[in-house]
Amino acid sequence: MKFLRCISPAGRILLGSVLVLSLGYATEGKGTFSSQSRDAGRSSDDKNIRIARDGVLVVRPYIEIPKATEPCTPEECEWWNQVRVTGNEFNKKNDKKLKGKFLALLHEGQHKAYRIPLKDRPAQTLNFGKQTYSDSIHRAIRKGQLSGNVAFSVEFRDDGIVGDVRIVKGLVPDLDVSVLRAIRESVFLPAVENGVFVTSWRTSVAEFSNGHK
Repeated sequence: MKFLRCISPAGRILLGSVLVLSLGYATEGKGTFSSQSRDAGRSSDDKNIRIARDGVLVVRPYIEIPKATEPCTPEECEWWNQVRVTGNEFNKKNDKKLKGKFLALLHEGQHKAYRIPLKDRPAQTLNFGKQTYSDSIHRAIRKGQLSGNVAFSVEFRDDGIVGDVRIVKGLVPDLDVSVLRAIRESVFLPAVENGVFVTSWRTSVAEFSNGHK
């Protein structure tokens, strides 16, 4: 279960009202995970990291890309170590240069047909896109006039790029569009099957509330 807690500047002024966005995941197809399951590679030692983005505080679990656990050639092992180090740094900092380097490394691995030295695992999100909501959406959630879930399906392509994104169940058009925009900008490590990156679909649910229950 991943979650992001977003605190708007207006929310801090209005008696600390909080906009809470929590995301639960369930992967489709082989190796199904319920929304209660831990993400791939997560352990009890994982910690939350806090990122401030334009006055919004995002709190989410930090899940490391693991070291190689399967046999690999020296070239594959060196490449995977670069993927792991770069991906983990990007996971913490969300830096544009690190994002470019990470995606370039994924492309290099595919071009050279490197084997992924990990057991089968689902796609692992490293960073979500920026969440931006209109003033009217913020006001409606703070006043308790808007709450509920936005369900959507995401195609996580084998090249590390988000493909198709489909709304399964919307809440209000403005909010749905903001969720889709953020998801399309997400960066992730693709799912692994039989030593190669594969395209996978994931069904996700974003829950919105004002944080006062």
